[in-house]
Amino acid sequence: MHILHLMWLGSSLNAMAVYAGPVALIQDSGLDNQGVVAVNQAAGNANQQANQQAVAISDGDAQALLMLKQHAVTMAGSPPSATASIGGAAFAASMGLIAVNQSAGNANQSFNALALAMGPHAQVLVGSVPAHAQDAVLAAVAVPAAEPVVNGSGGDQTSISAAAFQGSRGLVQLNQIAGSHNMAANVMAVQWANP
Repeated sequence: MHILHLMWLGSSLNAMAVYAGPVALIQDSGLDNQGVVAVNQAAGNANQQANQQAVAISDGDAQALLMLKQHAVTMAGSPPSATASIGGAAFAASMGLIAVNQSAGNANQSFNALALAMGPHAQVLVGSVPAHAQDAVLAAVAVPAAEPVVNGSGGDQTSISAAAFQGSRGLVQLNQIAGSHNMAANVMAVQWANP
């Protein structure tokens, strides 16, 4: 009886070791959605995530404005291995806008943005930068790089199952990060001037 108890305890400890680091998991969630789906999931410390949408439709001036300021965070030390995973049929058969940020680790930044302006005088701005200045738009979203951090674990992993997002229609924005001090941004800006 006592031996069985020790074997069970040993099995539990082995299973725990697999998930020793930060784990972000989305499994079979968000199926068959319509409209706008915005998801932020983070495991770890000091992660920053945002999903923003701005739509302006007018018979005159139409101005869609996105504002975001993320701040770089410096963390010392090497975190344990991080895992970010989207499994099963997550978000499959969805229609519309799907914006997902998934991070596992420390001090990561991710941002999804959609700005749409439609009218005779349409303008999209990210911060104070017009959208037609493409490089400047991305620079406006980005933050100065933090001091480099060397990760000693080397076991960071991301994964997306083949069935995830399958059959979805519309705009899919996805940032998936495993590790530390990473930055990812998706910015879609549309100016549609219809007289």
